[in-house]
Amino acid sequence: KGKSAKVQTASSGLLYKLVTSGLLISHPNNRMRFIHPVLGGYLAGRAMTAFNAEDALLRQPNWSGKFLAMRYFAAHGNAAHLVDSMLAIEDKILHRPVLTAARWLRDAPREAAWRGKIMAGLARLLLSEENPRSLRAQAMAAFALCGDPGAATFFRQSLQSLSFELIALAALGSGAIQDTKAVELLASTISGPSPSARRASCLALVSIGTPSALEAVARALLQGDDDTRRSAAEALANDPKDGYEMLRDGTTLPDILVRRAVVYGLARVDTPWAREALETIQVKDDQWIVRT
Repeated sequence: KGKSAKVQTASSGLLYKLVTSGLLISHPNNRMRFIHPVLGGYLAGRAMTAFNAEDALLRQPNWSGKFLAMRYFAAHGNAAHLVDSMLAIEDKILHRPVLTAARWLRDAPREAAWRGKIMAGLARLLLSEENPRSLRAQAMAAFALCGDPGAATFFRQSLQSLSFELIALAALGSGAIQDTKAVELLASTISGPSPSARRASCLALVSIGTPSALEAVARALLQGDDDTRRSAAEALANDPKDGYEMLRDGTTLPDILVRRAVVYGLARVDTPWAREALETIQVKDDQWIVRT
């Protein structure tokens, strides 16, 4: 690419068009600003791909424009040096460099060689038992939002871990990306010893929403212990179609524990029919453990 990039200067006519289209807003004293900071970040990042501007970006103080420009630089240019510099920054408490770089994955080219470095950093962050759950959850969310097919495989492998906390996070990740291949592993997790993993698996299965996934949740509602039944019912409240129908049917079943669990699910459904059903149960159910 030995050619020098040509920079187009903005003319008054172009600025006028940007203002009339709503992309720019005019202020007194010939000042203008973008209607949304993402527009400025996109244009800055796209323009910087024509120059060796990574070091200039890194030297700036942390602010939204800097991070937006980095994101769109990575989407349109070779961000290998930028990624290496970010990952070299030491932050043992919040791990902000790797989590910031992870936001670039969604827009970046799939063939970019530097993607693997960020994915590896996220994996280390998520797998480390020394990190707090909130930090590991951020890494899980970054995996789920990155759009990389390797995330589904990583979550399925993590579902077979011996760490209950990792299993719960992997279950939520599998549900977030609606990985149908994880249904069998999630269904087996519902019968495991960890309450948090069971709750996460119920939520994930309802999010996936296939017949086999919903069947596993229905089985948990009918056959699980008290905590599992409640988790299943509360998860079904996230599905306005089949989940609502299961909760309606559950109010009429003879099993006291099912009806009691269904109450928790109905409490999460903010609709008139759900409130009416709860009021009916409160008055007419023949078991005090369900009414209360």
